[in-house]
This record gives sequence, structure tokens and C-alpha cells, in this order.
Amino acid sequence: MKPILTILGFMILFAAPAFARTQSFSAMLLFHGVDGGLKEATGKLFFDGKRVRLELPDFRQSFFVLDPAQGTAVLVQSPRRQFMEARQSTILSQIFVPVDPLDPCRQWRAMAKIAAVPQPETAWQCVFAGEEIDGTIRLRKYRLESRRYSPLWCWIDVDRAFPVRLRRADGSLIDLVSIRDETPDAALFEIPAGFRKFDPEALLERIRQSDVWVEPVH
Repeated sequence: MKPILTILGFMILFAAPAFARTQSFSAMLLFHGVDGGLKEATGKLFFDGKRVRLELPDFRQSFFVLDPAQGTAVLVQSPRRQFMEARQSTILSQIFVPVDPLDPCRQWRAMAKIAAVPQPETAWQCVFAGEEIDGTIRLRKYRLESRRYSPLWCWIDVDRAFPVRLRRADGSLIDLVSIRDETPDAALFEIPAGFRKFDPEALLERIRQSDVWVEPVH
């Protein structure tokens, strides 16, 4: 029985999903245009094993903090000294999060729920498209289908349990490069002291209660 138990132990070890071995790292985000050319704009990504900080060229002097375990995704706007729920401000906040390489759609759907996407339980459908090796990095490729978005292709680093490449239907690419396995400063994931929460719905309600609100004509 002992040799059999030993073999079973090794099988369980190697069959265990890489999701259980998430590790912290930092990386650059490179944006490639439809023609494959490198755009001037770049971004940054930091991951501390639980939370993700995204710095994107379309959101200057702002950053996203994503915490899938806590069910939160916020956009911090430094010039205005405020933060708000990220919601559907960018599709990247739903994709660039830690995932199970064997079942990434489960986490992407969870992020769709955080983003208040209608019917989040079916927001993403994943079709496995094969395995690849990029240098020493093991990758699993998926086709992502959605009713709301054009198809996407995503490559997941199996060992880091994290997406490292995203290709849109128009051929444009986003690559994680210069990946450094390190623990980012915890302050990167914190909302700066004194920043207030901005609630668009509360603002709209205040406008409705004011004299400037005019009910739409039906």
C-alpha cells in the first residue's frame, strides 16, 4: 500500500492547479496596435498575491485597485483626491486578476459581478485553445466569448496563475513584460489618506432633489 500512496501523493501534487501557488510580482503593460506596432503608451501592473494595482494609459494620474477576494474594484483619481467603484470603466479590470488556469472563467465571471455587468453568471464563456511554451513560461490559451464584447483571446501563465497576454478581435494586443517576481510596496494598494468616495448615484439623486432637475417628457 505504501508505494501506491506515494504515487498517489505525487499525482495529487502535480495535478493541483497552479491557482493555489499565486505569487506576487510587478510588470509593465505594453499596448500593441492593430497593425502590431507598439504604441507609445504603456502601463503598469502590481500584484501582491491578493490585490492588483492597474495603471493604464487611458486613465492618467489614476489607478485601479482590484481585490477579488473582498469583492471590490475601485478607481482612484489622484488629481481629484477621490475614489469610486470601477464598475465597467475598463474591461481590463475584469480580466487582469489571478485565475485558476484550468477554470479561469469562474473568476472572470466573479469580476463581472463586481463590475455590475448584467447577468454576470454568463458574462464570459471560455473555450480552451491549447497550451504553449514561451521561453520558460507555460501558457494556457483561451478564447473568451461574451454577449457584450467582441471575442478575446487570453494567455495565462500557468505557474503564476495570471493572464499575461490579451488579444482583441481587431488584432491589438496587451502584453505583460519585464515581469519581476517581487513583493510590491503595500502602500501601492491603499487609498491615500484624505481621499473621499465619489458616488455617481448619490450625486444624481442630489441633482434630482434640486431646482435644476427637469423630468424627461414621455
